Parts: sequence; C-alpha cells; structure tokens
Amino acid sequence: AENIVPKVTSVVPFSDNVVGFGLDVTSTVGHAFHGVGSHVGIFKGEPSITTRMQGTATEEFREFFFGGVSLVQTSIAFGTGAVVDVFSTLFNQEKLSRWFGTLNGIYKYLEASGIGKEVLKGVSLQNLIILGKAQAMTRDIKSDKVASPEECGEGYYFMKYATAAYGAKTISAVNNQKKGAKLRVSRYSNSTTPGTNFATEADISEDIQNMYLIDEPIEFENRAEIAAHIGVPENDIVMFVKPGGNMKVVRHFIAVDHLKKAVVLAIRGTFSISELLIDATAETRDFCGGKAHSGIADIADELWKVCGDVVQSALEANPGYGLVLTGHSLGAGAACLLNIKLYHENLVNTKVFCFAFASPAVFDDLEAAPQAVANTIAFIHDDDSVPFMSFANLRELTDSLMIVDKHKGNLFDQIQVILGKKDPNPELVKAVTHSAVTTRPDIEGAEKSYIPAFQVVWMRGSTDDGYVAYEFEAKDLPEIYVDVDIINDHFPPYYEESLLTLIDKSE
Repeated sequence: AENIVPKVTSVVPFSDNVVGFGLDVTSTVGHAFHGVGSHVGIFKGEPSITTRMQGTATEEFREFFFGGVSLVQTSIAFGTGAVVDVFSTLFNQEKLSRWFGTLNGIYKYLEASGIGKEVLKGVSLQNLIILGKAQAMTRDIKSDKVASPEECGEGYYFMKYATAAYGAKTISAVNNQKKGAKLRVSRYSNSTTPGTNFATEADISEDIQNMYLIDEPIEFENRAEIAAHIGVPENDIVMFVKPGGNMKVVRHFIAVDHLKKAVVLAIRGTFSISELLIDATAETRDFCGGKAHSGIADIADELWKVCGDVVQSALEANPGYGLVLTGHSLGAGAACLLNIKLYHENLVNTKVFCFAFASPAVFDDLEAAPQAVANTIAFIHDDDSVPFMSFANLRELTDSLMIVDKHKGNLFDQIQVILGKKDPNPELVKAVTHSAVTTRPDIEGAEKSYIPAFQVVWMRGSTDDGYVAYEFEAKDLPEIYVDVDIINDHFPPYYEESLLTLIDKSE
C-alpha cells in the first residue's frame, strides 16, 4: 500500500496536483485582472475622493482574494495529506495498530491523571468566547525589547525552509498571501549555481538511500518548488516530502546552503492524522536530563536514526559548515528537541543552531540544556495558540473557564457579551486576570513546559505601527489566549508575511 498510494495521489480527484491546478488558475486570473487594472491607470495620478475610495476597496479586495486563496490552498494541502494518510492506514495493519495504540495511551493517561475530567469542567463554546473577550480587556502584550532587523531577516530566511518542508502547494499558498499583502515574491533559478549532489555520493546505507529516493512526479515538483523557494540548487537538496504521514518519521529534507555555510535540516509540521496524534501524545517523559513532550521526543529520536548519517556526510563534505535545524509547528518542536539531543549526546562536531516557528511548549527544565537553549530562537505570530499548548497550560485554561462559568451571569448577559453589546462584568475580568498569573502545582506527566529557546520573538500585528517584533524569555510567556484567529495565525503563510513585513518596515 505504501508503494501504491503515492502513485494513486497523482491521478485521483482529491490529489494535491489536481486541486492545486484549479487554485493556481484562479489565483493567476485574479492577479492578471488586478495587473490590468493597474496598467490602465486605476491607481495612477492624483485620484479624487471617489477614486481613492475605489482604490482602497480594490486593495481590500486584492488582500481578501489572495488571502482567501492562500487559506484554501493551505487547508486543501493539509486535507490531501490527511486523506492519503487515512487511505494508506487502511491497507497497513502496523500503522493502524499504532493509531489505536496511541489513542488508547492518550485516553488512559488523561483518565489516570484526572486531566480528562478537569478539561470537561466548564468547557463550552460560550465560555471560550466570553473568556476571550475578558482576556482582551486586559491583554497588553508588549516588551521593552524589540527584535533587530537582522534577527527578523535570519528568521525569514529559515522560515522559508520551514514552509518548504510542507511541499509545493504550501509554498504556493505562502506566495499568494504575499501577493495579497503587496509583498515581494522571490523565486530563484536553479541553473546558475550547480550543486554537489552529496546524497548520491555519501557513504550511507542502501535502505536509508531508498527512503530519500525521488521517483514520482509530485516529488520532482516538490523538489523544484523547494529549490526555487529557498534559493538552493536541486542537487543540494535531499527530498523526503511525500504524501500522507508517518508516526515514526516525520517528513523532512536536508539541504546544503553555501550562502549560509550550513547544512539545513527542515522538518515538516502537522500535515496528517498521524502527526495530529503525535501532537496529542503530550504527556511528558524523561529526555536529555529534563522532561519533554513524549510524542515529539520520540519523533526527534527516530528522525536522527534516519537522517543522522546523511547529515554527517553532508557536514564531512563541507568542512567548517554549521548545522541549522528548523521547522514549523510540530516540526519546530522536533527541531528544538533534536537540538537538545545533539548537544546533550555530543552527536555532531560543529555548532548547531535552531530556528523554531510556532513551536509548542515541549521541554523543562531549561537549565538542563544550556547549550541548546542558548542556540535556539523561536518565533510566534500574533494570536497563534500552538506555542502555548501543553497539558499543564490546558489545566490552567480550564481554571479560567471555570471562573467564567461561575461569573458569566444569566443567559441574556451572556448573549450580549458574545454579540459585543456589552463587556464582561468587572468581577469576571478581575477573576480571570488573577487566574492568569496563578500557577498550578505540577502533576506527573503534565509538568509545566516551555519553548527551549534563549529568546522568543512574538510578532504582534495589532498595533498602530503594524507588526512589532517583541522579545520575550520563554518563561515570561503568558497563558493560552482565546481569540478568533488562534488557528489562522498558526499557518505558515502568516509567518512569512509578518517576517517579510518587518524586514521591509526596517528598510
């Protein structure tokens, strides 16, 4: 089945190629329409008030159109991966057993720890909405420190790697997001800088070489798009971004970046049902002298078994090069923990640096991994909730929801607050604010965890000056905030857009 399913995805109606083609045509027509409007002079000269209003409306439509296409492409890309994942599981008894085993393990832990019962208390849609409105009244996310343009520039450079790990259609979604925001879309030619093709020359085992074998049209398309997006020749890229998902080895690729003098390991984030199950396996376990998210720690261990020899071969072929680990979401968490593992076990003889985008809180205590933490920088986009996700934070969120349930008032009051006709009552806001700074005692398997980084750059877009990149220490990040954009703000297109906006702003 694992041999058949990737071939099927090239021809069946739900495949990435077929759906992506339709979206590409749609976005291209829209882009051409807007270009014609500019060419005939809609935006030229000194416009009247009416013309300026029309221009503003057109710009809003442009942003809405390309942003909508970007969101749909991102969703379809994930949906395609999930569908392929399910189909491959139906024909793979071992994988199906892993799914059920994982779900059973999560259920047993939630039951034994009492977290499952806690979470059910006070959880309802209206309580979540009212909590979000109460938090918004006192939320003032600012820091005295602001990230430098150089830090944002490095972040943008390696965020493109993190995006590329998802494949061609996510790259297309990112580019459409940039078009909607009138930001530059950079694509690089492969023909000007020949590569070393280290993958075929490296002395690695045949079974590992076969795992990186590219033999399907969609894989060739992915590699070409990745090369164009990150600016590295195809011959310097080892591919492992295939349809579907795997609970043992997450999709990733390795590249030699001669501009940065680094070997880069880019790890894909959640893109399938299998990877959602990894995210949900969030109880902690012992890892490199501390406690780590068990599902992602397992992934970090397995990933190095597969790619370690390839990475080592690339480093040996390029003396003096460093190693960069990067990823988004699940991929960022895996990059952080792999970084800790490499330093803790002294697995490579070069400096390792990690760029983590939307990483969940995966490790404690930070003092147990000083070198890895000192060489990791993390990025959060606006109201993205994933960087605050852990069983410990979920328990604290439950406390806040219980407070809302107690102080939310009668049904008429709730409806008015939900519709924005009135603010939550002061007693509720005061209680929620107090709960936000109250830390619950740890329980085994749900210890308070953090993003293992010396610096967290939180890119806030809801300011008078547009995006501002505030710097925080990992332990200073607040509880989970509830907001309508907690899902949208997590997607890769918004991370690239915000970083590029910050770079252009500094110029």
